[in-house]
Amino acid sequence: MENYIVLIVATVAFVSFVVMELIGRKYNSYVQAAPEKGFPMSELYTVGFAWQQILPKLSYGGSLSEKIKEPVKLLYGEQFCEYYCRLILAQAYTFAHLAITFCCILACFVDQSSAPMVILLGVVVAAVLIKNYIDEPQKQLKARADACVEEFPTMVMKLSLMI
Repeated sequence: MENYIVLIVATVAFVSFVVMELIGRKYNSYVQAAPEKGFPMSELYTVGFAWQQILPKLSYGGSLSEKIKEPVKLLYGEQFCEYYCRLILAQAYTFAHLAITFCCILACFVDQSSAPMVILLGVVVAAVLIKNYIDEPQKQLKARADACVEEFPTMVMKLSLMI
């Protein structure tokens, strides 16, 4: 009986992923404009855009987007801030949904006593993925600042030689 419950959960997770993909189709133009570097498998991000559409608290203007607005403004410029914030959020939600779906499907193939742990693992992995993608702009900004600090003495020396 428990195996049927796990199978139902896996089916719901997979069908919800497909439905979100269909809902998010209208965001294909956003996804096609995404740069390949930093945004792998961007054609799947329509799922994340659909989550943002259905749950406005997950969208631009929500609490998660507030954490990434400032670094994104500095990295990509103020005019592209909203686009990249939405894209990063879509990336996070897509991979989180994918992780949960994968673990739910995987739970169908493990021992019945281990299935709830595999599903819980999917939820934990999803939370870690969201945190990782939300923290990525800040990491990029720190790497950029560190590179500038390392380059500063060389630049000062070149400027002093020019004078």
